[in-house]
Formats: sequence, structure tokens, C-alpha cells
Amino acid sequence: MTKFEIQQVNLQDIELSDRCYIFTFEPLIANMVASLRHIGLQNPPLLQALPGQRLRIVSGLRRIIALKHLQILRFPAKVALPPTEKISEHLFLINLHENLATRRLNLIEKATIIHKLISEFNYSLELVVKEILPLLDVGSNPKMIDRLLPLINLEDRLKIAVIEESLSIDSALDLIALPEQERTELVKLFLRFNFGKNIQREFLQLIKDISAANGQSISSILSRIEIQDILNHETLTAPVIISRLKQQLLKWRYPQYSQIQSNFEEIKRELKLPPTISLQPPRFFEGNKYRLEVVFQSQKDFSRAIEHLNKINQLGLIKKLEHLI
Repeated sequence: MTKFEIQQVNLQDIELSDRCYIFTFEPLIANMVASLRHIGLQNPPLLQALPGQRLRIVSGLRRIIALKHLQILRFPAKVALPPTEKISEHLFLINLHENLATRRLNLIEKATIIHKLISEFNYSLELVVKEILPLLDVGSNPKMIDRLLPLINLEDRLKIAVIEESLSIDSALDLIALPEQERTELVKLFLRFNFGKNIQREFLQLIKDISAANGQSISSILSRIEIQDILNHETLTAPVIISRLKQQLLKWRYPQYSQIQSNFEEIKRELKLPPTISLQPPRFFEGNKYRLEVVFQSQKDFSRAIEHLNKINQLGLIKKLEHLI
């Protein structure tokens, strides 16, 4: 039976590389260092006694790293006894609930918790879905396990991007399948120009399609002169750069896209649509369904819009859209 004692422990006796119980992923400890410097260690870390007077961290990793940074080599800790090499599910759950009670876990930590419960403590998928997912505030859909688990294989740089929400989960999952160099280049690009989550996925899909169609690596595509000219332009704003990058990829992905886009814009000019009427083509001009939207505030506005549309119809201009694609 496990019992706990408050003991003075030496930092050198703690196995800092042993992360059996650890799921914390918060690389920055500046706030913790400042706190310990000003008020000292108020909440001793929890350690598990190992044979040979060694110690394994159960909870309090950031506190211990901060103590090491401050060169505090001896401090009080709560130690689980008797000494054993065996990993305890009870101690892991103590760490989990202590963290849930004091802070909000990030997605990487939630993924690590699920992974450890399955791999270290043989939790079934059914048990994880029923008890752990709701506890982690990620719902109770089994598909969440498949979405979260791959995140633990990301490099730390990408994990931080996911935590900071500058990289979407969907984009992260797409990136995992790519070679590390290509992942790094794409993430640097996304972060440099602050790509939104939707444009991240769209950009990834386009560049992967071009890579597959041409048998070229993504790195080679990003190094093309057309891309580099856009990236290195000194006066363009980030939104303009993102737009031009997307347009360039569309030209390569759909060789006829540029000409069709130009023809579509010419037809729109002929239609002379007022600001209250908008016309949208099929996405990437794949398909043959157009979207027409009318905005009005009164019966008069509506009648005017319908009158304009009837005039367009009588002139037969819509036929040009039918034959565009």
C-alpha cells in the first residue's frame, strides 16, 4: 500500500529524464522561476521512491526544473513509499487530477495523457471514451482519440504552434505525414505570414497535389523563382503575399485555371452587376454550379435587383457562364 512522507530530497537523486508520469508540455518556465524566487516553494513536488535511493517525478516537473535553474539543490518533496520500479496508475491519476484542479491542460498534454493511459496502463478505448475524454473536456467522440494521439509525434516547435493556435490540428495532422524538412519549411511560412487556419489547409492541399502531380518535393516547389519573388517582395503586406502565393499555386495545380479566371472576370464586367448582387463561380472552377447573392433593404431595392437580373437574362449573357468551364 502506498504511503506518503514529506522529505528533504537532493536534486541529484531525482531521475530528471524519467518521464513515466509526466504529460506536462509547457516549455517556458520563466513565470515559475520568478514565483519561486519571490515566495519560495509553497507546494512540494510529488516523487516516487525508487530502489537505490533514487527518485522519480510524479508531479511538479516545472517546479523542479525551476529549482534547478535557481541552483536550489535540496528542497522538500512529498515522496511515495515504499521504493519500487513499478509505475503506479494511482500516482498517475493523482498527477492528472492535481493538474486538472489547478490549470487548463493544452491539447498536447491531453494527447499525452490518452497515450500513457492506453500504452502504460492498458486502458481500453471504450474506457478512455467513457471516462477520460469527458474529463479532459474533449467530448466523448471516439474519433477524438485518432485526432489527438498523432500530435505527440510532432517536433516541439510544431507542438508549441498547436498550443498557441497558430497551427490548426487539421494542418498539424496533414504535416505529420510529410518529411521533417518540409514540415519545418511550411510551418515557418505559416507563422511568418500568419496564415489563418482555413488557408493553411487549402495551401497544404494545393502544394501536396502539385508535388504528387509533378513528382517534385514540396521544398523544390517552395524554392521556385515565382514563389521566392513573392516571399521576398519588400513592400507587400502579409495578406497580399498569402493571396499571391495561393494564386500561383492555383495556376500550377490547375493549368487552365488562370485563363478561366480571366474569362470569368470579363463576363462579370459585361454583366455590370451592382454592389448589391454578387456572383461566385464553382470552387477552383470545378463543377458547373454558380452562386448568386442579392442583398436588399426594401421592396424597391429588391425590385431593382430583379429588374437588372431580368435584363441580363434577356441579353443571353448567362449562356456565356454555361460554356465557361
